[in-house]
Formats: sequence, structure tokens, C-alpha cells
Amino acid sequence: MTEYFKPRTSAPEQSNKYYRLLAGGGVSPCIAGRPNYSPDGKSALNNCVGYSWGRMAELEQDPAIKVGCYPGHSYPSDAYVWLTNSQKQGFKTGTTPKLGAVAVWVSNRNPRRGHVANVEKVNSDGSWKSSESGLDTRPSWWSNTYNSKSYKAGYKFIGFIYSPTEWVEKKPTPAPAFKKGDKVKIIARGNSQSTGKGIPAGGIGYVRYVLRIIVGAVYPYQVGSLNGVTTGFYKAEALKKL
Repeated sequence: MTEYFKPRTSAPEQSNKYYRLLAGGGVSPCIAGRPNYSPDGKSALNNCVGYSWGRMAELEQDPAIKVGCYPGHSYPSDAYVWLTNSQKQGFKTGTTPKLGAVAVWVSNRNPRRGHVANVEKVNSDGSWKSSESGLDTRPSWWSNTYNSKSYKAGYKFIGFIYSPTEWVEKKPTPAPAFKKGDKVKIIARGNSQSTGKGIPAGGIGYVRYVLRIIVGAVYPYQVGSLNGVTTGFYKAEALKKL
């Protein structure tokens, strides 16, 4: 299933159930973070595993998601075995960053130490922006930009765990070049129909007004006189705003 992705750009609220422990009224099966992020100490932050589990659970709206969990159990493992455990739980993995994925590293000095972070944006050059947390760290949440040559210092990158949903970035809709009521001068030919399947529309040199905008049409701007008489439909480059 393909869905539009909404990146996280700040720390979760203390009341967000995906980052609160079961004992605190949340849904997180992780251990409490250090130092305590919440007044009652029932938060999974600061804890890279607690944050990454919560982030994927939040994206999928699945309080029972098994990412990083030991086979046969509902609680996540230490970060360094997240990749293999997730594979055993049926998650797809790879080395290409994708929205919503979890990145996994293993320490160069201690193979039983690791780190996980979540992919919030993938850039055109292959680099990607993270959201992450960490045990015994301050602040409780941060974001970095990584690429294939500059992964987390002191750690070896071993792969991504992909989200079950195929997330895509929602591109912003560009604002129309003109708005209804704008006074314009026609500088190139248009068409009698917005689809472009009618006869050519002239009027070059005429001063008219934008009467209607049909978003997505081949000729989106219907122009004419203020009394509603239509001259034709035009592309943005065929009009000059006055």
C-alpha cells in the first residue's frame, strides 16, 4: 500500500502513546529512557530503540508492530540485532534509504552495541535525514543528515529495515501563476477548450481578465471580459499580468 509520508520534525509529545511505556498508559513495550523524558519516568525516550520502535509504530498506527523484536516475543531487542531480528519477523531490509525505514549501526569497538534511527527524508543525492534518540543522551531527540560516506561516527552501518507501507513524499502543489480576477495581456495563442482539443484562440495584444482557473488542464486559464464574454483558454506563458 502506498501512502503520503508525514515527516517528524520535532520530539514526540509526552502524551504520545507510541513513546510511552505500557506501565504509563502507552503502548511501548520498550524500557524507560535515561534520563527521564517525562515527569513520571514512563517514557521510552531517551532510548534509540524506544524511539525507533515508537516512530514506526506511529507511522503504521500499529501498537503491536514487531520491528526489532526477538522472534516469539513482543518486545524489541538491543539495537545491534535489530536488522536480523526484523528479518526473522518478516520485514524487508536493504541498503537503500526509504521513507519510514529504520537504519541500523553496530559499534566498531563493541559488536554488542548498536544504534537505530529513522528515515524522515530522502534527498536526490542519496543522502537522508534522520529522526533519532539515544540512551543517556541529551537532547532527547535530534535529526542528522547521513550519506553512504558519512554514517554515524564510530559505528558501522549494516542496513535499513523497511516500513510495511510504501511511503511516498507528498509534493507541494505549486501556486497558480495567476488568480481569478487578475488583469492580464494576452501575448500568445490559446485554445477554445481547456483540454487543447478545440480551435486556436487568438486575442494577442488584448487586455482581459482571468475568469476561471482549471487546475491540471492543458490550458488552465480562462480569460475574457468583465461581463463574462470568454476570449479563450491560455497557458501561463501566454499571459502577462498587468
